[in-house]
Amino acid sequence: MAAALLAHHAFNLGVDIEVRSAGTQSHNLRVDPAAVAVMNEHGLDIAQHAPRKMDRAIIDTEGADLVVGMTREHLRTIATTSPGVFQRAFTAKEMVRSLGVMGVDRQGTLVDLLTDLGQGRSARNLMGDNPADDVADPYGQSVAVHRVCASGLDDLMRAIAAALASVAA
Repeated sequence: MAAALLAHHAFNLGVDIEVRSAGTQSHNLRVDPAAVAVMNEHGLDIAQHAPRKMDRAIIDTEGADLVVGMTREHLRTIATTSPGVFQRAFTAKEMVRSLGVMGVDRQGTLVDLLTDLGQGRSARNLMGDNPADDVADPYGQSVAVHRVCASGLDDLMRAIAAALASVAA
């Protein structure tokens, strides 16, 4: 849902980016029908999404200028999977919270943005789970739970897309 929403908001802002999705859990799961239904309500079709497991090859061969995870656990997995990725990997909530402090209207490049976002940040801050950083996974839950999750993701992805638009200009 997050990838579809980020791609949608970036496109609407004229940001030319490629958004890919990979998870840290089993890639053999099918797309949750409730997620498909809720994204359809947003005018987005994720029915053909093919889940895949994050691994070092994805980051090393496909490249990832920015990695947005849903939980601290995701970031811990990503950071230990591919050395050097921590500087460009954030939870969605962490990134948006930092953007709120920094402000979105900025000059510079994506590298400048990521450098600013990473100021004072330590991998130790990723220890444990924290609702301030973690988006709860609605997989297998009701359409209503997916709607709540999608609403929160929509706000987060809209803010991230706006930040990307500011550095892409």
